[in-house]
Amino acid sequence: MNHKNNITSLNLIISGLMFSIGWFSLRFSFTLLAVKYGFSYYDVGLFGVLFAMPLIAVSLFQFRLNIDRVSREIRVASAGLFLVGLLFCLNDRTIFGLLIAAANILQAFYWIGTEISLSYMEDKKAAEKYSASWGIIGFVAPLASGAVLQLIGFRWLFFISAIAFLVSYIFTPRNFRRIERSVSSRPRIFYILPLLFTGISIGFYVYIFIPYLAKLGLNYLAIGFASALPAFASAVAFAVLNFTKERHIRHTSAVSSILLSAPVFLFLFHDLWFVVVTLSVSEIGASLAFTKILAYITSTSSPATGVFYYESFFSIGLIIGSAGGGSLFQSVGFYSVIPLFIIPLIFVMSAEAIHHGTRGRAAI
Repeated sequence: MNHKNNITSLNLIISGLMFSIGWFSLRFSFTLLAVKYGFSYYDVGLFGVLFAMPLIAVSLFQFRLNIDRVSREIRVASAGLFLVGLLFCLNDRTIFGLLIAAANILQAFYWIGTEISLSYMEDKKAAEKYSASWGIIGFVAPLASGAVLQLIGFRWLFFISAIAFLVSYIFTPRNFRRIERSVSSRPRIFYILPLLFTGISIGFYVYIFIPYLAKLGLNYLAIGFASALPAFASAVAFAVLNFTKERHIRHTSAVSSILLSAPVFLFLFHDLWFVVVTLSVSEIGASLAFTKILAYITSTSSPATGVFYYESFFSIGLIIGSAGGGSLFQSVGFYSVIPLFIIPLIFVMSAEAIHHGTRGRAAI
């Protein structure tokens, strides 16, 4: 790897890390403010739709753009969220929904643009390093945000988020050297389905679990601590996965799906710490999908096509986990986990049955 591209890769990762600080802090506040304003689980779940739909739309839009345009959009998204963060400091309920919509549109351009840019890096581990950078912040942000909210309030959290977006803008690379990759195949859809299950898990974690903690009456510091534990498990997994050998994608897909199904047991026991433990296991499965399956997609697709697969599967799952999960949780409580988290187990059993059936026919 030449020195210039090495710096570009590092800057992109630093930009992603700072953007993650801003975004995860901001997102943490969305659900807590919604509870403070009296929103139901169903209402909060709709925030997940506002998050997911721009990801699908922007990934389709990016098919027509070259890497230089994508780079500019990343910078515009960071700068735009800096301004949105400052507007959030007004703490005005009348513009709350509009600011959430604007923030979700801008973040879609940033994440998707960054993911496309990763495909032009010479560093073969760039995707995994990038995932690890925001994965680690995913643990720190709830803990720090809970402390900030408890001690000095929402306005300071919004201001800190705005500054993080500004730093992200500063570090975003201006120019990418186009690295042509020959793609001789395309990803097998069956193997990337865990990204859908990951969306379900994260939708439940962010848009149901965190509001659930608030409605239990916990203070913001306690909510930050409890919600940081699954993210901590995810951050450790991200760090470890950067040093693990590649395995066949079929095994990776199966293991990720099994881990992602852990919350299905919450219908039996939903003591707070059991909820935390099962979501922690699920977050480890999500880390596996975000690293190894993302790397698999990157290696078998053109940049724009790969990102479309990645974001579409994840976003559909997020809509199911947030809006669908929120509606179910509002009606039947923790029994809602059965239809949400039984799906990954059905997938694994089906995949194994198909695999062994194929091997049996080949032997004949």
